[in-house]
Amino acid sequence: MVDSDEGVDISDVTTADEDVSGPAVVPEPSKQKGKGEVVPAPQAKLPATEVRDEFFTEAGMSEDVAKLDSLDRDILLRRTKELSAEDLSKLYPQIPKEKFTRLLEVANGH
Repeated sequence: MVDSDEGVDISDVTTADEDVSGPAVVPEPSKQKGKGEVVPAPQAKLPATEVRDEFFTEAGMSEDVAKLDSLDRDILLRRTKELSAEDLSKLYPQIPKEKFTRLLEVANGH
């Protein structure tokens, strides 16, 4: 059947009332259109709690981070890989910038 108004062949279209038996057809992933495989985001690895706290002790920040919970300490240590001492001091104004400078040296193995 051809829809005369649009000129489109709709003879193979089923309606909700029709029986459509058989398994659903899903194309294999290699044949699907799109951007390709889903690649998981890399996971950031954090040091053990004791090792993390040693970083803060060596940087002279034990008292400064004492009020932070464990998650916040992990976040702070992770941020040392991405941010400068100046940026860290803006996020943590209660801690002197000089301590972040030392923390960055410790975290980067200097």
